[in-house]
Amino acid sequence: MQNTTKQQTFLRGQAALRDQAIQGIHALASVVIKNKDNWFFGHTGASIISGVLLVNNKLLKQNTLDVISTKIETIIQNNQSDIYEFEQTDLSDDMSPIVKAIEDQKDNLTASGHGVIYGVLLLDVIQTFDLKVNKQVILNISQLITNSKNDNPKRFYSVDDYRLVKAPTKPIENWEEFFINVIDRSVENIYQDDGTYFFSGEKLHGITHAHAIFTLRRLGYKKLTQSLALQLLKQVDLSDLYPEKTAIKLQPHKFEPNDLLVWREVEVNDNAHQIKLT
Repeated sequence: MQNTTKQQTFLRGQAALRDQAIQGIHALASVVIKNKDNWFFGHTGASIISGVLLVNNKLLKQNTLDVISTKIETIIQNNQSDIYEFEQTDLSDDMSPIVKAIEDQKDNLTASGHGVIYGVLLLDVIQTFDLKVNKQVILNISQLITNSKNDNPKRFYSVDDYRLVKAPTKPIENWEEFFINVIDRSVENIYQDDGTYFFSGEKLHGITHAHAIFTLRRLGYKKLTQSLALQLLKQVDLSDLYPEKTAIKLQPHKFEPNDLLVWREVEVNDNAHQIKLT
């Protein structure tokens, strides 16, 4: 009887996660309905999907996962008016438009990897929960990924057009060393945002972009990751640029994801990046 109850609880939990995953996917797909050229507001769907995947992998303590689950539901409720409900018809798990959109990012860095991050989160959650979604959802998200090219060319300090900066060309041979190097560089020499440049934000996206490429390799798209990784190295180099005379250096503190205060005391909207970083 006890085993039956545990199984029923597990199945209810998985069903709830699947529902949240679909809400996150729909949030990503809804962005281009409201603004056909936008990519920035993909953050909402990305945070929902990241949270679902985080809860599903059960690497954190259960009481922490419970709090994160509540945060995910709150994010969904707070953004419900912006999440279009797509019909559960004409369903597909053909992710080739998504892979193609990600592949189109390999020759130049765009929006600090946001397009890659969005696309990989979709691939991961579709595979994890064995989902099929409306074909229009897939097309919308592929457009969202492409939209990340609509970015400010002066995104990085002292560079007029970062898209014209050449990426390194030496192929990645030791992937473990590559990821360690990127993460290490993304948590050092962090400076306060100044209203024009997102010095700390660019460091943060070095981590989330690296995780996307790591996940892409885990999902089996290893050939694609070679060129994407070189663009990430370019991003890490650019994120090290700052005004030496006026920049205010920040002291990073240890992020303990099992500390419930991390999740309870921070406003819901600020948890989006915390969920993705975790």
